[in-house]
Amino acid sequence: MTTNACYFLLFFTAFSGADVAPRHQDVDHIVDIEVDQTQVIISTSKEGSVEHLKIHIELVDIEANKKVNPVDLAGLWLTITRGRYTIPFLRPDTWYGVRFRSENVINGRTISHEDERLIKTKPREEGHNSLGTAIGGLIGTFPGVAPVQEHYATAPHGAPAAPHSASHVEHKKEEAHLDAIDVKMHRSLDGVENFESLYVTVAWKNRLEARSNSTTGLVKLRVICDASETNEEIRLRGDEDAATVEITALFTR
Repeated sequence: MTTNACYFLLFFTAFSGADVAPRHQDVDHIVDIEVDQTQVIISTSKEGSVEHLKIHIELVDIEANKKVNPVDLAGLWLTITRGRYTIPFLRPDTWYGVRFRSENVINGRTISHEDERLIKTKPREEGHNSLGTAIGGLIGTFPGVAPVQEHYATAPHGAPAAPHSASHVEHKKEEAHLDAIDVKMHRSLDGVENFESLYVTVAWKNRLEARSNSTTGLVKLRVICDASETNEEIRLRGDEDAATVEITALFTR
């Protein structure tokens, strides 16, 4: 655990000392993540030429604290695969941390960008649905991140026409919660990236007229990084579109 902590601190120090923060619009960045039972497909933008482009993708099984073989691509390897990267052989119904890093030479300058997400693969029994859970998240050195989401609201529709098993109902509830609220963790606020802070933004996916003022969304986050841990609870009212909080407990030691 000590080695991981040192790496984590050195990683942020290296980037925070740069003269100019990386700009999302200048290098390849994540556009979408498709999640299946045993694989994820990361779709990215295509910024600049492929000649000096470098792509690095890491996945970590949060529960097992085990890294998946990383993906490193550069130069000619990207002429065909650029913009769509498939990571196979994942475990179903499992949380994974995703770290995506891109680097390119723009106007003679080397610019890098890093994005970190938290995803959950689909359960086996729901394999007919190719899309899983994909939310932004803190990865750090991947010791563990466990978000829990709860959404309390008056049901807009009637009860199901047929009974379901308990596990099936729980999965449906989880999907409904994730469909109602979008959760994203990021280090950029107002266009400025801060590698010493983490921001969490929660937002309704549906329009204001589709929800009532009595609707309340509740997002509970538990972020664990080596020996440091913090818990946050964010409430989102029906008349609010989004809310952002800053998490600094992990970086103030």
